[in-house]
Amino acid sequence: MPKLAAMNTYSDLELALMVLLNYFGTGSTRKKNLGNRYSAVQKIVDQICHGTVPPGKGNTSALDPTKLQNAIAKVFSSDMDEIKKEIMKNYEQN
Repeated sequence: MPKLAAMNTYSDLELALMVLLNYFGTGSTRKKNLGNRYSAVQKIVDQICHGTVPPGKGNTSALDPTKLQNAIAKVFSSDMDEIKKEIMKNYEQN
């Protein structure tokens, strides 16, 4: 895994994508590694995993496809384009 920058340089959505890649471990290890960001990040992880990420139209607290795609682009390296496409395809179907 690449070395991470300071936690405050990542959005909650970016951290959630990193959680999906197991950057922070699981269970209590993840909770410890994410610290005070754990609850917000875990909520996004749960939304992504359960296909309940709401569309962002008019709702500033919701995740919109553009924010999701931008976060994926920042977290995943350019050689991960196929994974990015699959995530967006699954997101758009829900």
